Amino acid sequence: MTLQRLARWSTALALTASIAWAQEPTGEAASTGTPPAEPSSTTTQPSTDAPKADAAPAAEAAPAAPAGTGRTLSGRIIDTRSKEALPAATITIKGTQTRAAVDELGRFTLEGVPLEPFTLVIQEQDHQHRDIRVTPDVRSVTVELSESYVEQMVVVGRATEVARKNLANAVSTLSEQDIQRAPAQTLDSALQGKVAGANIQANSGAPGGGLQIKLRGISTINAQSTPLYVVDGVIVSDAALANGIHALTKSTGGSNPNPTQDDQVNRIADLNPADVSNIEILKGGSAAAIYGSKASNGVVIITTKKGRGAGGGQPRVEFAQRVGTYMLENKLGMRTYATLDEARAVWGSLADQYWTGKTYDHERELAGRVDPSTETYASISGAAGDTTYFGSALVKGDKGIILGTGYDKQGARLNLGHRFGDSLELNMSTNVIHSLAKRGL
Repeated sequence: MTLQRLARWSTALALTASIAWAQEPTGEAASTGTPPAEPSSTTTQPSTDAPKADAAPAAEAAPAAPAGTGRTLSGRIIDTRSKEALPAATITIKGTQTRAAVDELGRFTLEGVPLEPFTLVIQEQDHQHRDIRVTPDVRSVTVELSESYVEQMVVVGRATEVARKNLANAVSTLSEQDIQRAPAQTLDSALQGKVAGANIQANSGAPGGGLQIKLRGISTINAQSTPLYVVDGVIVSDAALANGIHALTKSTGGSNPNPTQDDQVNRIADLNPADVSNIEILKGGSAAAIYGSKASNGVVIITTKKGRGAGGGQPRVEFAQRVGTYMLENKLGMRTYATLDEARAVWGSLADQYWTGKTYDHERELAGRVDPSTETYASISGAAGDTTYFGSALVKGDKGIILGTGYDKQGARLNLGHRFGDSLELNMSTNVIHSLAKRGL
């Protein structure tokens, strides 16, 4: 009886040990998340008088990883033209809520991206949106965004700025690329043919400006019809300067005593087109809400370049050297006579007094100057910490086609900006110009 009882006890212990061994997952099963196999036999519980073995606790299987996830994608967002970082960009995996923030150097990191191909959506307010297809073997990307001029923010009267698509008034905007698309002698000449509804015409072909700009037509009889100019938030004078030609032409003796009606020179011509970032032209009546009656003829808002790449970006240096010449394009022409008989047929005996058999091209002698004109421009921009800077220098010398005419200009600009936290930014703009316009008679 005792031997049979011991035999049953030994069998119960063996079965209990086998059950515990079957429920204990192996190291490989725990790491891979594979559930253990169920025991094939049914075990009868041992009698109450048998000691109970301490069964090992059953370990939970690790949750299976979702299919197609588990890699990391990193990259950088930069501007196509300047190669500078775009810290305001947002990164999103299309069709999901997975997003990533971009640091001040334009870098980002996405964790747990799909292993299969997916589409990365990159958005930035001042640049065109891009969709990038990412294949399974890609771990790092560099995305370049082009500047967008569709959703520009423009200045209006009733608000500080508003998106162009929500704008109800007439506003024209010229970007840096529009202004510098072709070399221009002056800033106002760079606007010709690029502003819808603006009448821009030159008084003469003499170098040094002298253009007249009318945005809303003539709204006065004897007052000026030129628009108001605002450079970096400061109203600047565009007063026309008299050159004294009226002393010879006697143009002031008629109904118009204004001495500036003869080949006037304006001050906006002294601004360097290469220093301009963008130009906004307000032609609607809402401009009077900001500048009052001075804006009755429209407003031209000029914004110069500022330093970019806050956070320690590399300085950017630009240098341009232009050499060219001006020449007479169209001549009035003159009548020539091959023989004395041809001259007598027109002028009669008077031709005998002047006929020499030679032809003198007086237009070519007067306006045949082709001296070289030069322009040297250099600029540097960048940032050091929270301080941004932009500096430029210009030396320009245009030689007119008539002896004694030309336009010489030397200028320097320095724009500094510093950010004090997130709520305060200080900017300083300095511009020194020396110009000499020889308009001739």
